[in-house]
Amino acid sequence: MKFELGFLEKNIIIVGRSIGCGPATYLASQYKIACLTLISPFTSIKGLVKDLAGTFISNLINERF
Repeated sequence: MKFELGFLEKNIIIVGRSIGCGPATYLASQYKIACLTLISPFTSIKGLVKDLAGTFISNLINERF
């Protein structure tokens, strides 16, 4: 289902916080938005997994970038 609200892309601001920075960055890469704001973004997926699931699980994650 697709919703259209009628806003121009150049008037949209996307905000992502913590783990939401990934989806926010992806959306910003798909459209020509006005602004992308990231609040306390994670610096690596491995670090994020370590914080959420522990060191053992984070050792199973490969850094892609």
